[in-house]
Amino acid sequence: MQEKNTNPSNEKNGQGNGNDRPDKGDKKINLTIIVSGTPTVVEANPKQKLQVIAQKALDSTGNKSRPLSDWTLKTRDGVVLDMNNTVESYGLVDGDQLFLTLEAGAGG
Repeated sequence: MQEKNTNPSNEKNGQGNGNDRPDKGDKKINLTIIVSGTPTVVEANPKQKLQVIAQKALDSTGNKSRPLSDWTLKTRDGVVLDMNNTVESYGLVDGDQLFLTLEAGAGG
């Protein structure tokens, strides 16, 4: 007897919000990005690079005076994420929180 829920081609994983379509490979998730203490929710495609998500967070919070290169993206545990990698490469899921802070010395 086969277990239907272990088939990777049926990736539903219970994370859907009713708007997901199984035939679409660009399922969006919401990430909460805390930008220098200010939280903002950013909709993310798992295939997007973190730099796109970080820039959306900066724009959303009005932090436009410093370039993205002056910022560091970290997990709650303080692990620095490479913004050239994708959302899915870190296994981020809907509702995850990340922290975007100015790098030491970048504040001037």
